[in-house]
This record gives sequence, C-alpha cells and structure tokens, in this order.
Amino acid sequence: MTDKNIIAAELLGFVKKEFLKDETSGEIEKDYPLRSTGVIDSIDLLSLLTHIEQRFDVEFTAEEASSDSFNTIGAMAEMIESKVKK
Repeated sequence: MTDKNIIAAELLGFVKKEFLKDETSGEIEKDYPLRSTGVIDSIDLLSLLTHIEQRFDVEFTAEEASSDSFNTIGAMAEMIESKVKK
C-alpha cells in the first residue's frame, strides 16, 4: 500500500474516528489544514504519528513532524509514500 490516495483515505478515516466525533467530520478532506485550524493539537499529533509509524512501518524526525508536512492529510500521505518507497 504505497499509493498516496489510499494512504490519504486511511489517514482521513483515522482522523475522523479519533479526533472528530461530531458533525464537523464531514467537512474534513485531505487538503483541510488540521493543525493550523486546531482540529489536532500537539498531543493528537503524537497519537497520529504513532499510528502512522506503526501502520506504515516508517519513522519521522522531530523536524519532519513539526513541519507543514503534518498540517494536511494530503501532505502526510505524500511524506509517507516517499518514505515507504525508499
């Protein structure tokens, strides 16, 4: 599973299930800014990183995790895809 669209769909499902338990979950798409809008905070980001690392068998540096690459599902999927392909 290295296609970024498949990765994005899985991440979107995880974010909706774990962090959006109300009516706003329908508004979230892969280009929606999660961190800058407060959908996920720093604690949620740790949970999301743990899920990603375990699910896709990849690791991220602290610098990567704090970058804009972790603001949207689409950006996360691209980063995961690039790491999985290595």
